[in-house]
Amino acid sequence: MDDHRRTPWHCQPVQEVYEALRTSGEGLSDAEAAERLKKDGHNELRSKPPKSILQMLYSQLIDPMVLILVGAAVCSAVLREWTEAGVIFAIVALNAVIGIVQEKKAQSSLEALRNMSAPTARVLRQGDESIIPASEVVAGDIVFLLSLIHISEPTRQAEISYAVFCLKKKKKKTISKQRQKKKKTNM
Repeated sequence: MDDHRRTPWHCQPVQEVYEALRTSGEGLSDAEAAERLKKDGHNELRSKPPKSILQMLYSQLIDPMVLILVGAAVCSAVLREWTEAGVIFAIVALNAVIGIVQEKKAQSSLEALRNMSAPTARVLRQGDESIIPASEVVAGDIVFLLSLIHISEPTRQAEISYAVFCLKKKKKKTISKQRQKKKKTNM
């Protein structure tokens, strides 16, 4: 039986990854990057179009608690309890208005945050380091990773630093020594 699982990118030799992504240690050329950007599109999350006010009203009115209140108001109206029915309908209407206003504010806040953040990426293109908008990173770009920098997809760390390996190894030894000390003091 065939094994359909592929080796993850981070486990493959760097040269194989370069070949699979049709790139090199010099990075992509600007023309190739532009072609891939045109073919694959921008490196962004797809966003849904904002809801219209009618869609927001509908989502407010189909809430189970609101439907229970509407049912109670209908029952009150059937029993000719006009005051109770009117108060319940007023509460439902007020709740819908408040919900729509809050949802509109949340949408505008989210859009403002989206416009404020303009992440960039440091990439290697034609052998030179360039800073480009993160939305223009394409498959095959060599991306420089720095601490506290947002990492945009599709990226792959080409080589793992020896220092990181040493730190992890040293940390494991320190934890083992601490456990041994605790065992000795507990005896």
